Amino acid sequence: MEQEIRDSGVVPLGGVPWGTHVCHFYETKAEVLEILVPYFRAGLENEEYCVWVCSDPVGVEEALDALQEAVPGLQEYLETGQLEVVRFDGWYLRPDGSFAAEEVLRRWKMKLVQARAAGYQGVRLAGNASWPRSAAWKG
Repeated sequence: MEQEIRDSGVVPLGGVPWGTHVCHFYETKAEVLEILVPYFRAGLENEEYCVWVCSDPVGVEEALDALQEAVPGLQEYLETGQLEVVRFDGWYLRPDGSFAAEEVLRRWKMKLVQARAAGYQGVRLAGNASWPRSAAWKG
């Protein structure tokens, strides 16, 4: 069976099949935005549910500012819930600062169910895995 190819929004990457995971190495905030802004723009324009889990070097306000400049109708995407831009600590961590693996997995599964129920073509997400410290991985 042939897999559907989706526009990644990332020119060097081109089209990718559903389920593709990409790792992006960067040195600067500008490099993060250079990849993620067109990545999310493509997802929004192609009826995908999008979640950007922000952590250093790009905070929520910086992400929203960059998207505002590049994505026509951004406010509507936010108001309809097609796009969520959230902080990493509220998404990945328990109140004591430890990594909440079970909750994170449950949350992602719930988002997938909600996206399907809302009629979105799929789910597109991004998060930065450089924030964890050893203390975050306890129990």
